[in-house]
Amino acid sequence: MITINHLPLEIITEIVSYLPRKDRLACSQVSSLWNRAVDCRQLWKFMLVYLDSDLADPTTAIITKMYHKHLLTIELCWSSFPVPARGILHDFRQYCKKACEYLTLLLNLCVQLRSIKISTWSDVPCLKKVTYHLCKFLRSQLHLVEVSFFNVDFCVVESARLMACLRSFTDVSRLEIIHCDHPNPLPHWRSSFDSLKCLQVLKVDYALLNGGLMDSLLRQKVASLKCIEMIVGEMDDLRRCIPEESWRDLCEQCPMMRVGLHIKNRCSDLGELLCEAIPLTVFTLTCGKASDQTRGGHLQNILSSMIRIYHRTLEKVYVQLNNNTETVDETLTAIVTRCSRLKFFEFHGNVGSVETLRKICEIQAGMEEKSFKRFSIVAKNMNFYSHRLFQTLHRDFGRKFRDADIQFRTSGCSNKNLVYIYY
Repeated sequence: MITINHLPLEIITEIVSYLPRKDRLACSQVSSLWNRAVDCRQLWKFMLVYLDSDLADPTTAIITKMYHKHLLTIELCWSSFPVPARGILHDFRQYCKKACEYLTLLLNLCVQLRSIKISTWSDVPCLKKVTYHLCKFLRSQLHLVEVSFFNVDFCVVESARLMACLRSFTDVSRLEIIHCDHPNPLPHWRSSFDSLKCLQVLKVDYALLNGGLMDSLLRQKVASLKCIEMIVGEMDDLRRCIPEESWRDLCEQCPMMRVGLHIKNRCSDLGELLCEAIPLTVFTLTCGKASDQTRGGHLQNILSSMIRIYHRTLEKVYVQLNNNTETVDETLTAIVTRCSRLKFFEFHGNVGSVETLRKICEIQAGMEEKSFKRFSIVAKNMNFYSHRLFQTLHRDFGRKFRDADIQFRTSGCSNKNLVYIYY
């Protein structure tokens, strides 16, 4: 009779990989065979640690002691921040004490990572001591390749102390600083980026790139940069944008560089942000709020400027404006016609006429080589009568794009149907 103990170690490891950390630790106590199967880098190369909830369980520290030699990537975050009430704040102090002990454990074990992510940190007085131990651990790292800060909100002193740790990371090839609350102005930050000479991928808030990071890249003559992803938030001040001369100098240093621009929750005051010197390949515009979308013309102006400036370089366009009332049928047609390198296009918004979608299909059918890997339009203002028209489009163009997996379908209820077109 064949039992699970007759399976190869690789199969047992694969089975155990679907279990939570605590259950994996229990499996390691079953037998020596299972202990060898669990003691594998595949299971422990990544750890997500919630410094408040996970550290309340002693097995987190036990697992770290037993399998720290396999650890390559760690994400440190908080599951939630409490309301500063007296009783809850007392509990949070206990969480911070456990977090300091865990960071000291990592430092004493001489854990050397390849990637680290710090996410969901806030400016809470109790966190100052945790930040101190976190900085000590970061400065001990010698082989970091990827560093990420996500949704971090520090005061001026704490942010400067944390960013100063970047000076010791000389081999970092990927840096992410996203959705962080940056102090204005950015004191002591400019010199923190001077050691990033091997940087290849940069995903960063536009406020930070404009606040000194761009100057550091130019001053250090970073030539390895291949990709920049910029995130523009609703609170970013765009009255002073990155000069066009700086973009030209950076393109000369990094001729293979590609740039992505991601705009969130705003669709106005973006004119100076778009300049011809940016080698833009990815453009996304998402806004789920009703504010800043009631006045007409913003979406039309943004898309028209994007097509006029970047029609030779754009490869991906994603636009989603849930509360916008503009119809930009001519602009949608222009995107398909003029952007010759476009591989992905998705639009969520109002479509004035189904004939516009028919025209887009005809343009695609007339192209000798199909340029889109995926093309979709989600029309939010179509009624139930449009279902029959889309059946006609499916009949007329379904055979032409059969290899491209066309799907025409309507979903929703009563008079508000979502109409999808996929290429």
